[in-house]
This record gives sequence, C-alpha cells and structure tokens, in this order.
Amino acid sequence: MPSGVFDSTLLKHMWGTDELRAVFNDENRVQKWYDYEAALALAQAELDKHPEAIGIGADPYVIIRPEGDWDRPGVLDLSSTRAAASPLRSAAVSPT
Repeated sequence: MPSGVFDSTLLKHMWGTDELRAVFNDENRVQKWYDYEAALALAQAELDKHPEAIGIGADPYVIIRPEGDWDRPGVLDLSSTRAAASPLRSAAVSPT
C-alpha cells in the first residue's frame, strides 16, 4: 500500500521522473551522509591537534567537567580530596 503520491504506482509518474527519484531515494541520501562524514573527517585530520586536547586517556574528572570548564576543578575534583564517608552509616551509629 503506497503511503503517498510519490509511492503510488498510478500517480508517481505525475510527480517526477525515475532519474529524479533516484537522486532522492533513501540509499542515495544515506550514501551522501556517509560521504559528508568522510570528507569532514579528512578535513579535521589535516588540522593541527590542539596541544591540550582531551582524549580517551585523560583523567576521568577532566572528561566529565562541563563544556568549557576543563581548566577549572569541578565538583568531583573537590570532593575527591575528602575522606570517604557514608551519610547513612553515620546516621545509623549516631546517638539520638
């Protein structure tokens, strides 16, 4: 069952040619997306890598900082200097 005039066997000839449909079909569209991504990757590869770029081997605390704040300590950086404690355990053993 066709979903519109472009898919209809009876009406599709009124809305374009086989050549034009080939340009806008799904396979061609996805291939153009892949071509774009490949061209973008090649262009980015030609650029110099930033000396302070964050990579997969970077400190996890640095990776999860908010966008643009990689040079400043985040909340987890500050909390990592404290001793580990459980608020539930502290409440359970404290006298009431």
